[in-house]
Amino acid sequence: MSTVDVLVVGAGPAGLTTTLLLASEGVQVLCVDKHAGISPRPRARGVHARAVEILRQLGLEDQMRERELPIRPLVEVRLDLSTPVTASVPTGGESFVEVSPCEGLAIAQDVFESVLIERVCAMAPGALRRSAEIVDLHEGPDGVAVELVNQRSGRTERVSARYLVGADGWRSRVRERLGISLDGPGDLGSARALTFRADLRPWTGTTPPALVQLADRILIATHPDHRWVLNVPIRGPVPDDPLQLLRQTLGVPVEVELLTDSIWTAAAQTARRLQDGPVFLVGDAAHRVPPAGGTGVSSAMADAHNLAWKLAASLSGWGGPSLLESYAVERGSVARHTTGTVLELWQAMSRGGTLPPVDLRTLDMGYVYSSSVISDAAGAGRDPSPSEGRSPTYRPSAVPGSRAPHVWLADGRSTLDLFGRGLILLAQPGSPWLPVADEVAARGDVPLSGVAVDAPDFPRVYGLSGDEAVLIRPDGHVCWRSPTFLIRPVAQLSAAVRTAVGSARLAA
Repeated sequence: MSTVDVLVVGAGPAGLTTTLLLASEGVQVLCVDKHAGISPRPRARGVHARAVEILRQLGLEDQMRERELPIRPLVEVRLDLSTPVTASVPTGGESFVEVSPCEGLAIAQDVFESVLIERVCAMAPGALRRSAEIVDLHEGPDGVAVELVNQRSGRTERVSARYLVGADGWRSRVRERLGISLDGPGDLGSARALTFRADLRPWTGTTPPALVQLADRILIATHPDHRWVLNVPIRGPVPDDPLQLLRQTLGVPVEVELLTDSIWTAAAQTARRLQDGPVFLVGDAAHRVPPAGGTGVSSAMADAHNLAWKLAASLSGWGGPSLLESYAVERGSVARHTTGTVLELWQAMSRGGTLPPVDLRTLDMGYVYSSSVISDAAGAGRDPSPSEGRSPTYRPSAVPGSRAPHVWLADGRSTLDLFGRGLILLAQPGSPWLPVADEVAARGDVPLSGVAVDAPDFPRVYGLSGDEAVLIRPDGHVCWRSPTFLIRPVAQLSAAVRTAVGSARLAA
């Protein structure tokens, strides 16, 4: 029997991101997947800005940019490609720059996963094992024991791990073994996905739009070699012949090479719980959303971002017992809200009605965590607008539980580039909280650093006076905001750090 710290089941975006984040923390991690390789079939092609921020933390943003599909950040509405554009909606551009140092990424999921796999193999050789399917799982006092079968040889192997992460998709074997059911509709209608190759540049331009809506059908460019996917809702009579269906929908004389023809079903479901002892669910194993808004990959990566540092902290000894429990509380709430909101969006799109006022940036990064490891020392109330996802535009906020806002620093970095290793206390230069952070760090075993942020926009964006500070977790979320007046500051910050890591180990 082999032994690892963390066993990750599933090598999709959620599992690979979890593996990379854990490996970057020095955790002994093994990622297994039942498939022999990456699926070439059409899946996601959109990665939101918040997920790109996670790629930036892993040092992968530039590598992904080199492989992304050049597109115009627009949704275009037309009857078919022979008719003029009747509506155009921006999906990115200059208006997005002040919200994040990153823009969203247009990249086919097979290409996206290949880059993640390359980094896993370079960072942690041997950490990825293909053709290995989980057939049994047992929880014990010291973790989990899993039986794997090699799909090629038929041989079985037992692996024990302190923790297990189920990232094995919406048909999750891990979730099934744990007996965790799903809430929400599992059949919102089916669609036919036709992948094909055709040179559509005369009608879409050299750089295609992010998405083209042709009546009730969606056309998306996937690869630079003129590959596309057309999604056709199955609601009425359509030609059985896929080539005839393509020509009818496109409405232009073009040579078409059919690549695949498949059926998929939309659903909006969340697992009833995201944790069972030492086992955690992430990505599609935890929540399944319709493709409206393209939130699937980004939500999966946010799960990994929330969980990985908590696992690493627990394995290193500075994460307390309530830290891991906070994962299911925080991400479960976000999953339910995101799934419900995207369901509304999908239903409105399906019936051709007025779309609900959903801002995808707010949905992507505007949620506010509330759990036992989030303090609110300043007594600031929760800002309801980010968690509702209904604001006309995303409004960055530094209230406890929120994503710490992006501010450009003098050296060209973002405040977001400061996060990822331990807890970070941000304050203005000369703040009395900075020496307090040094003293608290010296007293305990939790990695803590104080950082003076000398940027003109920092006090305004973070809402800080000269003597205030905010404490940021490795996943970039605010976990404490200092009171205006310093009363026993070492004890106050020590208590905030203890709360943030779910531990009582630090001296007050």
